[in-house]
Amino acid sequence: MDSICRHSRAKYGEKDPYVGRFARKLEGTFQSLVECPEEDLDSMARVVGVWTSRKIFPPAVITPVRQLIIDRDPNVTGLDGEPKKRKKKLTPGSAEKRKARKTGELQPPMGMTYISNPDTHNKSNFISNHNLNPNL
Repeated sequence: MDSICRHSRAKYGEKDPYVGRFARKLEGTFQSLVECPEEDLDSMARVVGVWTSRKIFPPAVITPVRQLIIDRDPNVTGLDGEPKKRKKKLTPGSAEKRKARKTGELQPPMGMTYISNPDTHNKSNFISNHNLNPNL
């Protein structure tokens, strides 16, 4: 529901065909959803916070939903808005590979040659040795 409403609102703006349909049953749906386990309440509140900050649903619809969550747990977090930013996962050694690429210390894979292309703003590429010498 979250994805449908946000994408539809972004695509259609005020003429969104889905938000109004979901809005009619939103409070009743959340009356059941707030009975969730305690550990899920913050995630639910974060979604409602995003809907509030991005004005997905009108205040008349979202305010009672927010109140249901607060009534369940006054200390709930996430109603303030934007979702948590995810940290970029680095693979083991990726920082070392980036550094080696910048300093020119990165060795090409077997059968490949390391080249630098000035047309790509010094982005380096590996090309097959077969491309350099067709007799290989």
